[in-house]
Amino acid sequence: MTEILNNNILLLEKSQEFKEHLINEAIKALSILQKPIISINLTSPPTSPNEDDFYIVPSGATGAWSGKTNKIAYPAVNTAGTITGWNFYEPFEGLFNWLIPTGLVFFDGTDWQ
Repeated sequence: MTEILNNNILLLEKSQEFKEHLINEAIKALSILQKPIISINLTSPPTSPNEDDFYIVPSGATGAWSGKTNKIAYPAVNTAGTITGWNFYEPFEGLFNWLIPTGLVFFDGTDWQ
């Protein structure tokens, strides 16, 4: 069973399935917070991104980013270190990050501010 407190903290119980998945998602969220966002205005995925490039997908995005508005896009990298496509992280209300070069942005549950 999972309990969610008023401040949206997820508590795990011993009998809960998929603990590893939830912990991995928490680690992923923390990793994303440590990476600055390259752009919030780029509407098509770059053809040669760096492994550590993170982008916020704007409305009207095309290609692999189509339909991914407001998600954080970052390159999918295989075990050989080759970029194979894109991963997307669904932001949650209150998520914040550093946008190069303008400064701090946060997700209000609907849009990035």
